[in-house]
Amino acid sequence: MRVFLKELEISNWKGIKHESFNFTTRDSYFFGANGTGKTSVFASFIWLLLGVDNFGRADHQIKPLKDGEPEPRLDCEVSASLLVDDHIQLRLKRILHEDWAKPKTKSEEIFKGNTTLFYINEVGVQKKEYDQKVAEICPPHVFKTVTNPHYFTSLTRDEQRKILFSMVDNVTDEQIAAGNPEYEAMLKEIKGVTMAQFKKSLAAQISRIQKDIDDITPRIAELTRNKPEAKDWSQLEASLKENEAALAELDQQLTDKAKRSEAASNNRLAHQVAVNELVNANKQIEFGEQAKRIEQVEEMKSKIRSLTLEIGNRQRDGVTQNARLSYLRIEIEKLTKEKAALLSEYTSINSEQLVFPEGSFDCPTCHRPLDINDIESKQAEMTETFNQSKASRIEGNITKGKALKAQIGTLELEVSNLTEVPLADASDLEKQIEQIKKDKEELEAKPIPVKENKDYIKNEGKISDLKALIDIKDNTPVDQELNAGKQILKDQIQALTIELASREAINNTAKRIKELEDQKKTLNQEKTDLEKKEYVIAQFEDAKSMEYELRINKLFQMVQFRLFKKQVDGQVVPDCECMVDGVLYSTLNNAAQINAGLDIIRAISKHFNLYAPIFIDNRESVTEIPDMACQVINLVVDKSYAKLTYISEYGEINEHMN
Repeated sequence: MRVFLKELEISNWKGIKHESFNFTTRDSYFFGANGTGKTSVFASFIWLLLGVDNFGRADHQIKPLKDGEPEPRLDCEVSASLLVDDHIQLRLKRILHEDWAKPKTKSEEIFKGNTTLFYINEVGVQKKEYDQKVAEICPPHVFKTVTNPHYFTSLTRDEQRKILFSMVDNVTDEQIAAGNPEYEAMLKEIKGVTMAQFKKSLAAQISRIQKDIDDITPRIAELTRNKPEAKDWSQLEASLKENEAALAELDQQLTDKAKRSEAASNNRLAHQVAVNELVNANKQIEFGEQAKRIEQVEEMKSKIRSLTLEIGNRQRDGVTQNARLSYLRIEIEKLTKEKAALLSEYTSINSEQLVFPEGSFDCPTCHRPLDINDIESKQAEMTETFNQSKASRIEGNITKGKALKAQIGTLELEVSNLTEVPLADASDLEKQIEQIKKDKEELEAKPIPVKENKDYIKNEGKISDLKALIDIKDNTPVDQELNAGKQILKDQIQALTIELASREAINNTAKRIKELEDQKKTLNQEKTDLEKKEYVIAQFEDAKSMEYELRINKLFQMVQFRLFKKQVDGQVVPDCECMVDGVLYSTLNNAAQINAGLDIIRAISKHFNLYAPIFIDNRESVTEIPDMACQVINLVVDKSYAKLTYISEYGEINEHMN
C-alpha cells in the first residue's frame, strides 16, 4: 500500500498559527532556522493519524503558549488529504476542542476539559471508527517505523528484534539439523519438550552427578585412612587353635567336679526358697503397720473436719445477716445516684425552649422565604410536635423517679429491721483443731515401728542363718585354679578372634573402595556424555542464531544487525545491535544514522508493503540519501530563513542547496 501526502493543514498547533501545505512532488523541503516549526510539521502529521507526537507521547503539550501558559479558547486542528495506492482519495481531520460551560450559579463560563473530534472525508465519526480507518491504511506499529529514520533504532532491543524476526520466515530446528547426524539425534531425544526445558534438565543432571562425584572422593579417603593394617594371619590362626584345645581340656576337668557340687547346689536352692518366704512374711508385717498409721492419721483428719463444720454452724446466722446488710446498703447508694441523675435530667428537659433557626422557613428549591400563612402554619406544627415530645419525656422521667423512690424506701425499711450481729465465739473449737493438727504432724514424723514387732525380729534372725549356709562354697583351691586358667584362655581366644576379624574388615574395605572407584568412573562418563549433549545444543543454537542473522541481514543493503551475542562463559544471549560497515549505529554521525535509518525503512516498507511519507529531520547534514520508493519530506535547518518556508519545486531546491 502506498500513501502520498497531498495536503497538510495545521491550525493552533504548538507554534504554528495557521499553515497549509500542498505536496505535488515526491521530494519536498521545509527550510527554517531552529525553532521555526519544522519538527512540529512532522509531529502534527503523526498526531493526526495516531494521536501521539513523533516521540510516541500522548500527553505532550500541543496548544500554543501565551506567557508560559496554554492559550485558552483555541481549538488545535490538523487535517490532511491522502492519496492511497494512487487512486483512493482520503481526507482526515483531528481537532482538540475545548469545552466551556456557564454554571447556573456563576456569571462566567468555566473550562470543563478537552474533547477530541474526528472526521473522515469531512464527516464526524467516533474514535473507534477513525482508528480503524487509519489502521486499514497504515498499522500504527509499522507506520511509526517507516516515517521516521530515527524511530526504529530508538526502540528497545526486544521491540527491534520482534519486528526484525517478523520479517523472515521462521527458522525451524529441522532445517538447522538437516544433514548433521548429531543435531538430528539431539532433536529426536528432546521430542516432546522445549529446548530450554531439555537444557535445564541436562544442567540439573550434571549438577546432581557432580555432587555425587564430590561425595565419593572423601568417602574413599576416609575408608583408606580407617582400613586396619595386615598381619600374619597363619600365626594368629595357629595360636587360636592351641588356646581352644587347652580350654576344652580344662572344661573336661571342671565337668567331673560339677557332678560333685550338684547336691550342694540343691541344698543352697532350698535355703534360698526359705529365705524368700521369710522376706515376704516381713513385708506383710510392714504393710500392716503402715495401714495402722494411715488409719490413725485419717481419724485425726476426720476430727478436724467435724470441728470445722461445727464452727461454721455456730457462726452461720451472723455471717448471713451481715452480708445481707452490706448488699442492701450498696444497692440503696446505687439507686440514690440514679434518682439524682433523673432529677438532673428533669431539670434539663423542663428548661428546653423551641428555637427556629435562620432559614427554617425558606423554600428548599429557590431559597426564598415562604408566605406568612405557610410560616405560621409550619411554626404551629413544629411547636405542637416539640411540646408533645417534651411532655412525653417529662412524664417518662417522673415515672422512673417514682419507681426508684419506692424501691429505695423498700430497701431502707428492710435495713432498719436488720442489725449487725457479732459472730459466735468458737475459740474453744479452734484450739482443739490446732492441737489435733500438732498431734498429726508428730505422728507422721515418727518412723513406722516395724522393727519392734517380735515376729519381724524372729524372721530376720532366720534369714541371716540361711544366707550363711548359702554362702558356703565347696570349691577347693584346685577348682579355683582351674577356673582362673579357663578365664585366661577365654580372654586370649577373644583377643585372637578380634584380630582375625580385622582380616575380613580389610577385605570388605578394599572391596568397598573398588566399588566407589568404579562408581566414580561411571559417573564421570555419564557427566561427559551429558556435557557433550550440552556442547551439541550450544553448537546447534549458534547455527540457528547465525541462520536468523543471515536471513534478516539479507533484507538490508547498508546496515547489518548483530542479533546474538556470546558471553564470556560461552552462553549465547539475545542482542540487537545495528551496525554500518562494522561500526555501531550509536557511534555514527548524524548523516550516517539518517542513511542507516532510511535503509531500515526501505526493508520494512518492502516487507509490510507500506510506503508512507518519510520525514527526514536535520536533512542539511546529509549530502546524499539513497533512492526511496516513497514520498520524502526533508526538514532543513537554515538560519537564512527566519520563518518556516516550504519549497516543492525541484529547481528552486537545487538552486538553494547550491
